[in-house]
Amino acid sequence: MACDYPLVISTGHADAHEVRLLVDEAIRMGVPRLMLNQPANPLTGLKAEDFVAWGREPNIFIEQTALTYLLGYQDKQDFSAVLSEVANVVYSSDLGQTSQVDVSQWLSLSEGWFEAFGLSQARRREVTLSNPRRMLAV
Repeated sequence: MACDYPLVISTGHADAHEVRLLVDEAIRMGVPRLMLNQPANPLTGLKAEDFVAWGREPNIFIEQTALTYLLGYQDKQDFSAVLSEVANVVYSSDLGQTSQVDVSQWLSLSEGWFEAFGLSQARRREVTLSNPRRMLAV
């Protein structure tokens, strides 16, 4: 079905081994769009270096959430590396709970991080707009 309909398949909160199997199979089958869902979460525990080759695949998208960084599941170096160096990154907040920062705070924090990491305006647009649009085929 994933090859026949305009769907984005998500890995969900799978462990690293399962994610690797899903990515390999999606590439083999030619699945048009697979998103690695929160791959830096503690269950999955993948790092920027794991995403470099996958990011070169036109059909593999890597979600980078602010939440994994804010909760300390991902250190600053890895967070920065994903945002700066990995292709096909989709940046999101994943801050949907009332105990977390609101949207305006997240936008402000994100701008500060992007500035501190030296992300160009083109890269910021890529991870926040262009890659998500391409992933959704809109």
